[in-house]
Amino acid sequence: LLAAAAMPSSDWAIPVIVAAVIFVVGAPPTAVNPATVGSRRRWWPDWKSPLTWALGITFGVNNAIYFGINAFLPDYLHSVGEAHLVTAALTALNMAQLVVSFIMLLAAEHLRRRAAIYLVFGPGALLGLLGIVTTSGYWTVAMVALAGFSTAINYIVMLALPAVLSPPQDTHRTAAGMFTIGVTLPVLIPVISGALWDMTGIGWTAFVPCMICAVTMTVVGPMLTRFPAHREP
Repeated sequence: LLAAAAMPSSDWAIPVIVAAVIFVVGAPPTAVNPATVGSRRRWWPDWKSPLTWALGITFGVNNAIYFGINAFLPDYLHSVGEAHLVTAALTALNMAQLVVSFIMLLAAEHLRRRAAIYLVFGPGALLGLLGIVTTSGYWTVAMVALAGFSTAINYIVMLALPAVLSPPQDTHRTAAGMFTIGVTLPVLIPVISGALWDMTGIGWTAFVPCMICAVTMTVVGPMLTRFPAHREP
């Protein structure tokens, strides 16, 4: 870890290349099933599939909350005279993600198909966002941690769902669609947040799109449990 931390950013490509070479050389041969040869030619995401959009929207709004907080929290705290909380708040946001990673090593298998994940942690993220703009002092730090904890749980659960909810021959297409939408929304929504702050001159308005995302996750997320599981990883 210390060696990685000291590594220049331009050198981060080296481990990626090494890992790719090891994967290509060391991966066991895969038997070809003639029944699936035709379906493998389908690589483009199925944009007409409700599953693709349900996964993409849920994944995207969840990520938008996290990136929105990271982007606007420092400037917001400066604007309300609590610049001394920036380090503690950002640490809380990202440490919550780390803590959840360890928890989900044990619990992810039991939670990935539960609507309660979205019905509990969608509102949890919303409560954290509301707390950021309505509290002060270390209560704000606690609210940031709550939002980070909630989004981390949903993020980890979502990563497994393309493999669970789509047929094996379509997993790559479903995952590609989910990530396309799931990466686009976290780019667009913070832009909207910044525009709101610029237009109104009021700092807390930057978090309004993130709050809408939390509501969207609470509504759309449970719909994923209505899709049948094709396999259990």
